[in-house]
Amino acid sequence: MLDIESLTLQFGGLTVLNDVSLSAHPGEVTALIGPNGAGKSALLNCISGHYRPTSEAHIRIGGIAVECLSPDRRAKAGLARTFQHIHLVPELTVLENVISGLTPIMDDSLLSCVTRPLRQQQRERERHRRAVAALAAFGLEHEAGSLADALPLGMQRRVDLARATMSEPKVLLLDEPASGMSRAERALIPAWIAAIQSKRHCTIIWIEHDIDLLLSAADAVFVLQHGEVKAYGRPRENNGDRQMVIDAYFG
Repeated sequence: MLDIESLTLQFGGLTVLNDVSLSAHPGEVTALIGPNGAGKSALLNCISGHYRPTSEAHIRIGGIAVECLSPDRRAKAGLARTFQHIHLVPELTVLENVISGLTPIMDDSLLSCVTRPLRQQQRERERHRRAVAALAAFGLEHEAGSLADALPLGMQRRVDLARATMSEPKVLLLDEPASGMSRAERALIPAWIAAIQSKRHCTIIWIEHDIDLLLSAADAVFVLQHGEVKAYGRPRENNGDRQMVIDAYFG
């Protein structure tokens, strides 16, 4: 579970997020929607540790307070994410980029490599096995040896998704994963997310501007406007909630 309480983010005199509180549950997809500038990506950056909110904020992953931890330590606590602007390493292959998703949570000190070479070889084989499985889950098995920057944007998004799932996170943050994807690829996202949930039962926070796509897959929806939570609903359970969320977004 992800719990956020009293989260306020300020840059100088500008308040980007104001007293945001929300809870997202394991096995559920929680969507964040709102117009550009509403604070959606800023909220993900606060959760992942790339932005620091005011001291009153509380962020918990599975009951563990992480608001004072670095991004790497939050990753070890079970957090993974994709970015609105893809952060793949262009000179690495697709397989190597996906394997890098394990880097924040694995101890590969020089000492361990020298003193325990057999164990290190076993770890490398396990990384490769998990990366190959992640590529297959997103239909990328035939691109394992391709350089990341040689792929079209939609496929790079899929590589980013595969990399984010490598650590088997408790909380997965998705920042516009459908951006740049073809219509056929976008239609597959709910199935990919369902597959992630069936294996890992993690908490997913998803930002997307395609409202119909989000509402088709989200268990819970929070509407952000001007840095504040303006509405909450469970559209798959209640048609009234679906309309309320749409009205809040467009209203």
